[in-house]
Amino acid sequence: LEGSLGETLKKKQEQAMRSATKMIQMMKGKALTSTFMAWYAFTREAKEDRVKMERFLAKWKNQGIAKCYMAWTQYVVEEKRYKFLVNRFLQRLNNGVVFRIFAAWVSMIEENKRNKIIIARFRVRMMNMEVAKSLGSWKEFVGLRLRMKYLARRILNRCENGQFLSAWIPWVEFTAAAREK
Repeated sequence: LEGSLGETLKKKQEQAMRSATKMIQMMKGKALTSTFMAWYAFTREAKEDRVKMERFLAKWKNQGIAKCYMAWTQYVVEEKRYKFLVNRFLQRLNNGVVFRIFAAWVSMIEENKRNKIIIARFRVRMMNMEVAKSLGSWKEFVGLRLRMKYLARRILNRCENGQFLSAWIPWVEFTAAAREK
């Protein structure tokens, strides 16, 4: 009896252990499942948020592109209108007296520019010629002045030599006479 009581107790303990193990495994499974479900919900929400953000950015980008496109189309329309007006104005000028007057004025301005250049070159040449003449006459003056100095020096040297000789001859005669005495 005692043996059977111990065995019964042991069996009940083993059965309680198995029940507890099943409960723990079941709880672990539920925790794992709930954790997985929470992770799944989080990733799904993150993906939805990412998709929403991508859509928002695409719309925002498209709005910018649309604004640029609208501005460009408006610019093209204005540019065409401007070219049309300019062409119409030029056609009116081409057909009328105004264009001939304008063309004559332009050619006159161009001719005046050419004439001013020619006159300026002529003026520079004349000034250079005057400078060259002045420089030439100055060089000639300097040359003549040097020649005059040279000739004056020769004359002075001859005069000095003449005075020296005129004094030398009487001295030589005097010394010769003094020797004879």
